[in-house]
Amino acid sequence: MLKIDAFCHIYPKEFYDRMTQQAAPGGYLQRLVRGQSTLWDLDRRFRIMDTLGAYVQVPCLAAPPIEAVATGPQGVELARIANDSMAALVDRYPDRFVGFVASLPMDDVEAAVREAERAVEELGATGV
Repeated sequence: MLKIDAFCHIYPKEFYDRMTQQAAPGGYLQRLVRGQSTLWDLDRRFRIMDTLGAYVQVPCLAAPPIEAVATGPQGVELARIANDSMAALVDRYPDRFVGFVASLPMDDVEAAVREAERAVEELGATGV
C-alpha cells in the first residue's frame, strides 16, 4: 500500500541558502536547523524514505515561517524562491514528491494572495 506523507517539512536548497543568508548569524534559525540535515540534504532524506517501502511526500517549508526571517519585499522574494524551488523538486523527483504546499509572505496580504494564485495556477501547488 502506498503511504503519502502530507505536510512533511523540507528546505529546498535554493531557499535554504537564501534564508540562511538573511537570518541573523547564530540566531534562532541556526539553532533550529542544527542537526536537522534531512531538511535540506536530499540524499539523506531519500535513504530514509527508501526504508519505508511505497512512500511519497507532499512537502512544505519547515519552521520558521517566512515572515519570521524576512518581511516586505524580501519576504515576497523568499516566498517566490520557496515555491519555485518546491515546484522544481516535484518536477525533478516525481517518484518522491507528488505535490507541494505553497508558502506565502503572510505579512503582506495582497502579495500573499498573488503568490497563492501563482503557486497553485502556474506551479501546480496542491495547496497553501
